[in-house]
Amino acid sequence: MKRYPLVPVCAVITAALMISLFPGALAAQTSGWDGEFGEALEQIDAYHYVDDTDVVGALLEEELSRVWESTRRGELFWRKARYLVAVADLSLWQEKMERDEALALYDEAHTYAEMAAELFPDHAQPHFWLAATAGRRAQLRGIFNSLFQASTVRDHLVNALERDPELAEGYYVLGQVYRELPGWPISFGSNDGAVSLGRRAIDLYEEQREAGLVPVRYFDHYIELANSLWTRNNSSRKRERRWSRMAEAYQAAGTVLERGLAYEGTRSLKDQSDREEALALIRWVIGELSAVEDPRVRQRMDLAVARERLSSWE
Repeated sequence: MKRYPLVPVCAVITAALMISLFPGALAAQTSGWDGEFGEALEQIDAYHYVDDTDVVGALLEEELSRVWESTRRGELFWRKARYLVAVADLSLWQEKMERDEALALYDEAHTYAEMAAELFPDHAQPHFWLAATAGRRAQLRGIFNSLFQASTVRDHLVNALERDPELAEGYYVLGQVYRELPGWPISFGSNDGAVSLGRRAIDLYEEQREAGLVPVRYFDHYIELANSLWTRNNSSRKRERRWSRMAEAYQAAGTVLERGLAYEGTRSLKDQSDREEALALIRWVIGELSAVEDPRVRQRMDLAVARERLSSWE
């Protein structure tokens, strides 16, 4: 196995530091695998964290050419889906790819996620990437808010969360689904649910980051929570009234989805309106990312999005 194919020295150092300083972050993704295959998965995940898609792609192709055991290929297939989504996402933002090209990559990613789910049905990640790729394809085609498409994405995410109730990215994406859809009787959207799911995603990521399980901070999670707060637009008094109902709903919840939708009822809220909190979050994101000396593409993208939000809200 080649350890660092076609990679600049700075990226080698960065990824090596990811592995040495945050072994738990990579072990969390590769638990159950050791030896050469476990090491290969750790390398793939390390380069994913620093957005080095060229190296991730090369490592994946190398492993797929030599690994044939079904569950191991399942591990590689969902990572291949993740890789293709990252290439399309970052290329679209940098205007290096046309929409049709990106859509082809999302279609290919969805196929890999389907194959991963067939080979690895009890693992959360294949179901998450089925949701992510279905959502990306629908958004690019302009049909995401159709009930059928949204229900498909939701169902994949619930399948992922039932397999791993601490899958932070599952709550993160689910929160956006609930925010973008209309509520009953048209669809299942809920602004309260969107905020709760966004808070759950951030709390899980921060717990995992403090425990050394996640080596980076995902600022897009804070941006999306701010979007959900801005959309809900509750006053401080209404937040207080709604909190009591959410707390009761959380206590009565019987499923992972119900607990996620009522999660806000487990937290203490500041005496401020939703939009005051949203503005504070966006300004904090801008301050944090502006201080990064050598930002990655994803960090530059998050900073641009946060600045656009602030400009439209102030």
